[in-house]
Amino acid sequence: MNEEVQKPSIVPIDLEHPRAGGATWLTNLGRRLLLGQFAKLRDGALTLVEPDGRRHHFGQRTPRLDLAVTLEVIDPQLYADPPSAARSATASPTSAAIGAATI
Repeated sequence: MNEEVQKPSIVPIDLEHPRAGGATWLTNLGRRLLLGQFAKLRDGALTLVEPDGRRHHFGQRTPRLDLAVTLEVIDPQLYADPPSAARSATASPTSAAIGAATI
């Protein structure tokens, strides 16, 4: 008999179905501050994809930094979390998913 065994998911349950919460004043403030910092980017291209699908483009590829990165925000709570939460995160040069405390 050839029975198929379902392996457990490596995706945490809370990331499979992101919570559908409205934006708070703190997430709105954090979002504006983060977008403002990204707007200062000159070398390297960054695309930020928000949970609702909006895309923001910052900087550009230059001879000094010929790199393009796409960050996808999964949970808007990221904007309200302190920067120390993101310091331990990693991102690939081409794409990264951002959760409440991961990049």
